[in-house]
Amino acid sequence: HRDVSPQNMLVSWSGEVKLIDFGLALSALKDEHTATGAVMGKVAYMPPEQARGDDVGPPCDQFATAVVSYEMMVGDRYHGDLPLHAIWAIAGMGNFPPPKWSKLPAELQTILAQALHNDPYRRFKTCSDLREALGAYMAARYPKTSERNLRDLLDTWFKDYRAQERELLAQFKDING
Repeated sequence: HRDVSPQNMLVSWSGEVKLIDFGLALSALKDEHTATGAVMGKVAYMPPEQARGDDVGPPCDQFATAVVSYEMMVGDRYHGDLPLHAIWAIAGMGNFPPPKWSKLPAELQTILAQALHNDPYRRFKTCSDLREALGAYMAARYPKTSERNLRDLLDTWFKDYRAQERELLAQFKDING
């Protein structure tokens, strides 16, 4: 994908998390490749190799997923209050210690640290392996966490909005197209 970030994630009403905007991923498949050394994506979620303009692969998405996971768990940005120019200056070096790292449980630190490793070959073997590690952590620590629970939470939070949406859709149910 090469651009995993909160802006490219959606949650469906059924509780499924969806990754959108495959523009950067598709550009890697086209005949006209991104210029060598060109950096594309959101720097706050880039692994060091992408920030440097090196070749990237699936481990790039693991790094970004770990950054997003950190932000969701601590409720703050991975780079804290650093301005964009400072993030650019440190992104290619890697080994950035996020400000609230110590607030994470040790087991989660271990999982995220592997996905955030400077060396892409020392990250999880596959993105599925990272998903399984995070899933196992969540199942052990929060056993009632599931798509169904997320769906129920969305239904509670957006009850009035969903009712309005259903009323609006009902107005169009008999229209033949």
